[in-house]
Amino acid sequence: VILVGECGILVLEFKSKEVQNMENEKEFVKVSDVARRLNVSQMTILRMIKDGQIEATRIGKSWRISTTAVERLIEENKNTRGGE
Repeated sequence: VILVGECGILVLEFKSKEVQNMENEKEFVKVSDVARRLNVSQMTILRMIKDGQIEATRIGKSWRISTTAVERLIEENKNTRGGE
């Protein structure tokens, strides 16, 4: 990001991808919420996390999944063949 500060001084501000992702992915949901939304078991969601199919963050003993990651998973797995 390029900003012009006081007195016309050019200021460069860099944000890591991790910080940018945190700003974009503000809402997190529990494994049970994702399982219920996708109509699968919680174990299926946990396997998907383990296999790297869905990004998740471990907080204490539980996992949290960003709503952005859930939407991405849905988009990546849409059937584009019209119901085949």
